[in-house]
Amino acid sequence: MIKRKKFSLIERERFKINSQIISWNIIIDIINIKKLSIKFLKVKAHSGVKFNKKVDNLISTAHGNLNLMLTIKTNNMKNLLVILKWKNITIDKNIHAFLKTILNTQGFKQFFNQNRNFKYRKININWKITFDVLNSDIEKEKTDFSLSRKKANKVKLMMEKLPMIEQMKKSLSFIYQHKLCSRCLNEKETFNHVWKYSNISYTMDNIVKNIKNILLEKTKKNTL
Repeated sequence: MIKRKKFSLIERERFKINSQIISWNIIIDIINIKKLSIKFLKVKAHSGVKFNKKVDNLISTAHGNLNLMLTIKTNNMKNLLVILKWKNITIDKNIHAFLKTILNTQGFKQFFNQNRNFKYRKININWKITFDVLNSDIEKEKTDFSLSRKKANKVKLMMEKLPMIEQMKKSLSFIYQHKLCSRCLNEKETFNHVWKYSNISYTMDNIVKNIKNILLEKTKKNTL
């Protein structure tokens, strides 16, 4: 975290600390005011060192005890002249990471509350994994239009907004008004019909079965 021999950081660097910004700055204050000489020694975990074991036990006990709470006072801090807050809550983590979390949360809230997502609000969905899959082909460092289109199609698939005939009727009814499924020519081409109609059900069952087998194999490899 701090690469210098002297425990001093410029204001901008202090807010780049990953977490516990206030606590770390209080520690730096104490070190500088008391002119302490600090030396860090790495102790191997579970090595039988008496005091290391004692600290581990104290930490384990503290994690399970909600009554052991620290109230940290931020007034008169010499090392941190500005305390960042959001809705009167102290921001005690990297400010860039905090802003990213806020923006992502607000974006997800807007997405989740859309009328088209009504049915998803009734289902227990792991949204982190869902968005990881949607973004799995996207590279943050560059823009690739083909991959962007691929992601758009993934989203449309999830939202059941692929260009089925029944979907196209909403915007181009004068063209598709009397159209039926182009494969069976008997039923309306809805999202469910495309995946479940009789001529394709066997193929879809095989696809689902193969995907399950692939996921099971990958899971077994990762647990070994």
